[in-house]
Amino acid sequence: MKSIVLIVLFVVSLHATAQTQKISAINSSNSNQSVFAINGNNEFLSREEPNSNYLKSATKSTPSIVRLLENIAANFDITTIEAYDETEPSEYHVTFKNRHSHLYVTYNQNGEIIKSKERYVNIAIQSILRVKIAKIYPYWSIEDNTCTKVYSLQNGAHISYQIKIKKGNDTKIIYIVDDKILM
Repeated sequence: MKSIVLIVLFVVSLHATAQTQKISAINSSNSNQSVFAINGNNEFLSREEPNSNYLKSATKSTPSIVRLLENIAANFDITTIEAYDETEPSEYHVTFKNRHSHLYVTYNQNGEIIKSKERYVNIAIQSILRVKIAKIYPYWSIEDNTCTKVYSLQNGAHISYQIKIKKGNDTKIIYIVDDKILM
């Protein structure tokens, strides 16, 4: 089974622009191939079929930046990789990243996302979660946060947050797992 690693760098602005990368192989052999991406082409497909389960794993509390980046991953066309071979059962490991986000996505040879691990640092937390936090911790402010989402085709998605809150000189770390605040 061959494994392809692709790094896709993207910038998210107010207009949410993203670029896929033109791929060139660094080394290749029958058993193992490495790929590194450097320049942009804007080649996203508008297909949903293979990754509809991945996209449906978002909840009401999923931040909009997370949804945007997941759409980029879901619409990435794995067939544009030079070393792509649909006849050989393969996994393609693609990393999407920007300053505050990392998505490690594994695709099968059909372009379907079979698993992902996503990490977002200091993103805007959806109001539904902010309200829950405010009810339990009135007058506390959110200082920092890290959102982690783990997805697999078999088990669906699990989203967790580690949030640092502050009130005066006191600070606490709270955890939210699948929209439930852990005390």
